[in-house]
Amino acid sequence: MEILHRNLQVARQRRDEASTHFNDMTRHTPSGIPYPDSQERLHIASRDYTNAQQALAKALAQLNDYLIDGEVPPGLEDR
Repeated sequence: MEILHRNLQVARQRRDEASTHFNDMTRHTPSGIPYPDSQERLHIASRDYTNAQQALAKALAQLNDYLIDGEVPPGLEDR
């Protein structure tokens, strides 16, 4: 269970960092319209945030499945 808690903590930290980065990118866009060269960076920041949020949701679901149903995620059975 300690591994699942750690996975959740790491995923939450990654999500928070991606959120901060995305927010910084949007704040530094003059008048809300990004320059052509910054559009790609904004797209990457958005994708990173989405991936981090999905990883957090997965880590939370795995911890809940373990706590509620005793279901051990694949790859952690032997630990």
